[in-house]
Amino acid sequence: MIAARHEILANTIRRHWGVESNNWQLDVTFGEDRIQVKNGTQAQIMGKLRCLAMNLLRWSKTGEHNFQASIEKFMDAPSR
Repeated sequence: MIAARHEILANTIRRHWGVESNNWQLDVTFGEDRIQVKNGTQAQIMGKLRCLAMNLLRWSKTGEHNFQASIEKFMDAPSR
């Protein structure tokens, strides 16, 4: 019973840090915090497009484990 609670807590913490990691990558890679838009809907759409771009780069078969290396490899061969 106690082990199950510890596992639930550990999984919750992992999911939280996964979200934080995504936010950090969006800010560092795409400069998301510096982008200013006037319309709230436009901000939401652009945020979704940046997330899509990040996931497409992650899912691409670059063979890299490092996200920045994946981006650089994609930039070298955009036909991917």
